[in-house]
Amino acid sequence: MAKPPVKPDRDSASDADWQMARHREDALKVLLETSSPAAVAEVAADLRLSSAMVDRLLAVYRRDPSTSSLLPNRGGRASGTKLLSTDVETVIPDVDLRVLLEEAAAACRRSPPADHPGMPKGQTCTSFVQSGVGSGQLCRPSAHSS
Repeated sequence: MAKPPVKPDRDSASDADWQMARHREDALKVLLETSSPAAVAEVAADLRLSSAMVDRLLAVYRRDPSTSSLLPNRGGRASGTKLLSTDVETVIPDVDLRVLLEEAAAACRRSPPADHPGMPKGQTCTSFVQSGVGSGQLCRPSAHSS
């Protein structure tokens, strides 16, 4: 089951977040009295949201009629959320990305650019690796096995 989006803390919400929440509250108060499809569409246009989003905000506001309940959600996971169990985290070794990129660049210097079919024209293998754009897709294992 998906977790609800992370709400900003009242203390960490920016002035712009509070201004948006107040604007939402003023617009939604009209819908507390009448939530006809036409009224919802008008509020949606005013808030530049879909009618479905206005319905969701109205439901939130009915459960908790406070300005802070209408603060915008932050996208993504809560800070510090881990996707892997502690057991798995301990198995994965620490990888220094800088060292990994240096090793990839060294391997690319040892083989001609023709061994790297995904390389953009006019770009050297080393500059491609150092840009970070091609990490993980530069060298085929067969390119450096000789």
